[in-house]
Amino acid sequence: MGNDSSKKVAELPNASKKDEHSVVDHDVESLLEANTLKEFYAGNPVGLFQEWYKDAFKHKVVEPFLMSLATCGQGSKPSVRVVSLGDVNEKGFVFGTNVKTRKVREIEENSHVAASFYWTKLSRTVRVEGQVEEFEDNGKTFHAWPRNIQIEEHSALDPDTPLEGTREALIDEMQSLMEKFADVDVIPQPDTIKVYVIIPEVIEFCQAYENLPHIRVTFARDSPESEWRYTFQNR
Repeated sequence: MGNDSSKKVAELPNASKKDEHSVVDHDVESLLEANTLKEFYAGNPVGLFQEWYKDAFKHKVVEPFLMSLATCGQGSKPSVRVVSLGDVNEKGFVFGTNVKTRKVREIEENSHVAASFYWTKLSRTVRVEGQVEEFEDNGKTFHAWPRNIQIEEHSALDPDTPLEGTREALIDEMQSLMEKFADVDVIPQPDTIKVYVIIPEVIEFCQAYENLPHIRVTFARDSPESEWRYTFQNR
């Protein structure tokens, strides 16, 4: 299996050649067809993810950027939460978060994470495993968040602070922050926000069908410098 690592994601041809067909039809005939995988995506499954991601927006999936992120610290007790995918590029899957959260503490203890996307309308799931490292994107991820969330991140209260006795204080602080930034066009990114990238080691695509076996394609590599391998599975 060849691997042209010089191909950039943006240069990959559009494999969705049969838009007049249903999403399921062109999955089987193009995106998950063996020859297409070998020719276009074997060396870069991120390109296949981008095709699916574009499809999710095209078919108006509700909030397709939501990503379940699982972390596990030294105590070996995993935790999972939903975060927003900020970007996906040749390096991996980008997200931002407050540094005072549990997920950051666990990432600092153990950089191995898992993530998943579930797009119900398309009956598609994507699962990712990899390692996390800090990533500089010049505020792109932060400024993609809703304005009220950007303002909220300027709160002096820790995100994990118990609500008992602080709810009213949080509401009062938010009102003050809204007034403070009312005439500010671009909300500055606070120092408490860090951006990370998941450098994938495994990317698994699953297309479900109502009356047929599911199709699952798993890409794996040993390191970011290694070639991707892929396998097909049913169910």
